[in-house]
Amino acid sequence: MQKESAMNIFENHLRKRDKRGDMRYAVRVPVITEEGEGIQERLLNYSADGCCITSPVVFRENDVLALTVPAWPETDGPALKIGRVVWRSARKGAPDRYGIKFCG
Repeated sequence: MQKESAMNIFENHLRKRDKRGDMRYAVRVPVITEEGEGIQERLLNYSADGCCITSPVVFRENDVLALTVPAWPETDGPALKIGRVVWRSARKGAPDRYGIKFCG
C-alpha cells in the first residue's frame, strides 16, 4: 500500500470558507500537544488563523498550546504551531473538540 503524501491528504478533503472568510480545510491527521504526547489527538480542520483539534486532554480557554503536526500541508513535513484555546466543545464518549487561534 502506497503512503499518501501529506499534501494529497489535505488537498483531497473539503475546502470551505468559515464565517470569518478564511479558507478552512477539513482534514483528519495526527497532531501532538506537549500535554497529550503519546495519546491520540487529531487535527480536524485548519485555516491561516487557526485550527480545530480533538484531544482527551482537558484544556481551558486561553491555554497556550504547542501543536506538532507531523505532516503539515505547506511543507509536506512536520510543523510546530503555537496557538491559544478559544473554545471547547465537550462530547460524551469522545474526545473534546477545541478551537485554536494561532499566535503571531
